[in-house]
Amino acid sequence: MKIRFLDELEYIRNKLKINKDEICLIGSAVLAASDIRENHDLDLALYPETRDTVLELHKDFINVLPSGTVNFSGNVQALKNRYAKIGILDEELFDDRYSTFTGGYRIARIEVEIAQKLERDYEKDRRDLKKIDSSYFKLPGFNEELFECLKKKRKAIIWGAGANAKLAYYCYCARFDLMCYVDNNERLWGNDLNGLKVCSPEIIKDTNAVIIISSKQFSDEIKKEIYLRFGTKKVITFFMKEEYSILNL
Repeated sequence: MKIRFLDELEYIRNKLKINKDEICLIGSAVLAASDIRENHDLDLALYPETRDTVLELHKDFINVLPSGTVNFSGNVQALKNRYAKIGILDEELFDDRYSTFTGGYRIARIEVEIAQKLERDYEKDRRDLKKIDSSYFKLPGFNEELFECLKKKRKAIIWGAGANAKLAYYCYCARFDLMCYVDNNERLWGNDLNGLKVCSPEIIKDTNAVIIISSKQFSDEIKKEIYLRFGTKKVITFFMKEEYSILNL
């Protein structure tokens, strides 16, 4: 089945000078590429640095919703962290484990999209899942090991131990296997918050966990510190209004 609106995406991409390898097709485009159903719009993820550059250079005429969705046109939009519910951040979508290629574009694997729909469980997700026969999971190329892995909770650590950190726990505890809180304040180490220990940030060295930054105000500085100290970019910034939108995509 042909993916719709690719010509429109090409026009937008050329106008904004976005390279093809900085785009990953997601959502219903994945279903269309797998001959499950037609896509009624075209959702995509941008590589995080590309997204930041595009928003900075073209902020005067690009419409950005509170959820972080960028509306390029009536049919084409860039979503932010669509697959966060199953523990995949936008940057990781560009890893060959989670995406493949079609028509010159990177596109999320069908295993990722199905796992997302099972986790989100909206009415439209149930309709789509009914169109997928059980035999589909046994077709050549379907990565059952990846699919089972995506259905499991991913480990995460909350950075910070204040009031926002407590709220972040309730927003993410159903989605991630939360390991602990971390904070640079040594006096907080060993304390309990929501049943989790507050630890030194050094614990990050020994894990592959996603880091959830609980402070929106200092998020840029904390992101930089995390990258310089631990080399990881697997970071989510918690902000109540934006997080509410992400949870209700």
